[in-house]
Formats: sequence, C-alpha cells, structure tokens
Amino acid sequence: MRIEELYPETDWCMKFTNEEILKYFVEPLSMNSDVDIRVLSDDEEIPKDSDKQIETVCLDGEKQELFINFLECQTSIFIMDTEIMFIDDNAKKNYTSSDTAYNVVYEGNLRCMTHKEILEMLAEIISYCIGTYEIYVEEEKMDNLNHSSYQTFKYDVNLKANKSEKKKLNYNNIYINIE
Repeated sequence: MRIEELYPETDWCMKFTNEEILKYFVEPLSMNSDVDIRVLSDDEEIPKDSDKQIETVCLDGEKQELFINFLECQTSIFIMDTEIMFIDDNAKKNYTSSDTAYNVVYEGNLRCMTHKEILEMLAEIISYCIGTYEIYVEEEKMDNLNHSSYQTFKYDVNLKANKSEKKKLNYNNIYINIE
C-alpha cells in the first residue's frame, strides 16, 4: 500500500501518536544502557502513560545534548548544537533558507513511509549518535529537485563517538561517518 493513501493532503506525515513514539522509538532505544531517556511535553517531564502529547525525548537525561523534537510537520534530531531536520514534503514549500541555514535537512520522501518506518529510521540514526562528543558537518550544494524555496545540500555528518567500530551510513542526502 502506498503511504499517500494513509496521509490525506491536509495531514502531516509525522503526526505520531504517543503509542507509536513509545513503541517504535523509545522502546528500542531504552535497551541501550548508555541512554537516560526523559519524555517531555511543554518542556516538562511526563510519565510515559500521560495523555499529554509527547513533544521531546531526551536521550542523555538532564544534559540535553542528544534529543528529538516531534512537531508533526517537522521532526528534528539535536546532537550537541547540530540540528537534523526531517520536514514533511507538503511543508517544504513553506520553509526558506533562513529556516534551514546551518542545519542538516533530510531530502528523502517521508510521505511514502509509514509512521513505523519513519520512527525506526529516526531511532536508528539516534542510536549511532549515542556517545558523540564531537560533530562536524560538511555540505555540498545539490540541484533543488524537490522545488523547495531553500537551497538543498548533500551533508557529511562526521561524528566522533565513544564507539569501537567506525561506520559509514547513508540516509538519502545525509551521510553519517562515525570515527
């Protein structure tokens, strides 16, 4: 089944329920002993069974150097001072270069992915960022194939992390190099 059938034109593709966030994002990451998970709404910690919508999940406790924000039309991963933006394809036309400048912006098509697939991808990316103590981003201009009103780039996200193995990962226009 194509995902466009699941997301009417007027709905955001990242309008996740708390249950989806907990099952496909929080639970897999909670198995890692190096994370200290805090679930927040309106910048206040909430119990996982709260009726309040989950807006932020911190993975390093109070430090807040590794966290994710869920905003329905956009989900952002923050690694130290670097933001990786995942923008609903239908919202990209509303973003300008001033919105995306100095951030890493995913240019893959999210509307063709299920909530489970999106959340699992986000959890996978975050799992590779655990233990990062240094991040450096290089960008190279790309042709603007999505017709957005901001410049698109290929990004090399270079992480120095407390991990024993080096890895190179690719998520569309984002290349993550773990040193």
